[in-house]
Amino acid sequence: MQKKHIKLIPGKILAAGKKTLLKAAISQLGEAPQLKIIQVGDDASSSLYVGLKVAAAIEVGINAQALVFPTGTNPKQVISKIQEFNSQPEVKGIMVQSPIPGLGLIESLKIFNAISPKKDVDGLSFASLGKLWQYKSLSELFLDIDKPFVSATPLGVLDCLLWLARPAEAQLAIGLEQAEALITLLQGKKALIINRSNIVGKPLAALLTLANATVTLAHSYTPDVHGSLSNYDFVLPATGIDNYLTMAEFQTGQVVIDIGINNNNQTQQVRGDVIFSPEEIANTTEIDATEAKVYLAPVPGGVGPLTVVNLLANTYSAARA
Repeated sequence: MQKKHIKLIPGKILAAGKKTLLKAAISQLGEAPQLKIIQVGDDASSSLYVGLKVAAAIEVGINAQALVFPTGTNPKQVISKIQEFNSQPEVKGIMVQSPIPGLGLIESLKIFNAISPKKDVDGLSFASLGKLWQYKSLSELFLDIDKPFVSATPLGVLDCLLWLARPAEAQLAIGLEQAEALITLLQGKKALIINRSNIVGKPLAALLTLANATVTLAHSYTPDVHGSLSNYDFVLPATGIDNYLTMAEFQTGQVVIDIGINNNNQTQQVRGDVIFSPEEIANTTEIDATEAKVYLAPVPGGVGPLTVVNLLANTYSAARA
C-alpha cells in the first residue's frame, strides 16, 4: 500500500534565499530605494503587518516609511499624499495597506488607482490588474520590460509552485526560464482558488490561466466546494476561516497552497485554512516524492514569508526601472 503523508513546500526557506539575493542586488544600486507604506486607521493586525514590512525592507536595504492616517480621514487627503509621492523620483514604490477601514469599495479603489503604475508595487491599481489579463501566456508577462507589478501574495504562490517544478532553487525574480517551468507544471491541470479578492484570487486566477491551467474561482456563494475538492490538481484556499479544510479531504498527488490566515481560533495561534497534525508531515529524508499524499504550503511558513519578500522585490524592480 502506498504511504500517505504530507510533503511540505518550504516557503520560509525559499523566502530566506530570496531575501539574501535581494539584499545583494539592492546593494548594487548605489542608493537605497524609498518605499512609502500608507495605513489608514489603527487596526492592530494592519499595524503588525506594516511593521513587519518596514522591518524587512530595512533589512534588505530599502528605505521604508509608514504613514498612518487616522480612521475617518477624507480619502482626498490620502490621494493628495499619494500624488505627492508619485511626483517624487526618489520614491520608487507606494502601497496602501488593505483593507481601508471606514471606506466602501468605490472610495477605496479611488485611493488604490491614484498610485502611479510605475510605483504600484502592490499591484492593486486598475492599470496593474487590467494589463495582467491582457497577456496570453505566462512567458509573455515575464518577458515584457513594461510588465505590470503583480500582487506579492500571488507571486509567493508562484514561488511555491516553482519549487515543485524545480526543487531547491531560490529565485530573485521569475523570468522566461522559470515561467516555462511553471507552464510545464500547470498546463492542462485543474486549479481551484477559493477567493475572489483583488489582492489574491483575481490576480492568481490570471497567472494560473496564463500558465494554461483551467481555473475555477470559488467564493462564499459557490455550492459544495468541499464535495468537489477531489476534482482538482491544485487547491488554493484563502478564506481565513479556521478549520475550513482538513487533510482527510485531499487525495494522493494533490497540491494545496494554503493562503488563508487567521488567529481567531481557540489557541490564538496564527493558522491557515488547512488543519493538519505534525504526525501527518513526511520526513523528507525517508519519503520519496512519489509517496507523498499531498504537497502542502502550510500556514505559517508557506506563502506568508514570500509575500513580504516579493513586495520588496517589486520595489527593487521599480528602482531598476
